[in-house]
Amino acid sequence: MTKPLHGITVAHFLETHREKLQLTLAVGERGLSRLIEETTINRPALALTGWFKFFAHKRVQVLGAAEWSFMKSQPLDAQTAMRDKLEQLKHQRDSLAQERDKLLRRKDWLEKDDAYLELMSRDRLNRQKEGEYILRF
Repeated sequence: MTKPLHGITVAHFLETHREKLQLTLAVGERGLSRLIEETTINRPALALTGWFKFFAHKRVQVLGAAEWSFMKSQPLDAQTAMRDKLEQLKHQRDSLAQERDKLLRRKDWLEKDDAYLELMSRDRLNRQKEGEYILRF
């Protein structure tokens, strides 16, 4: 039985599909180690106009010819604002991913580590053993 795929890195995707999809790296190598976990894409045309309700932040954002054409037709300050908003969404996504990972680790510990479960229970119920101090960071 094969193990289910949980994602690939941006670098692997780029190298695998560069020719077929005519991909080019437009903005440096900083994000190449990021993991692509969502199998669908998003064309953020509405987001570029400022409408972010129901924004598909977990999906790969594809800026095609229509999006680039729209951005280039806008005044420079509007283009900057659009880029800034997209950058802000990236940071928000990264923060949410970190929080998700933290919660998943805690869930895993609670399910698999009896000592951790006991310690957390005593801490939450204020039932420390005599001389025991539980520090939260």
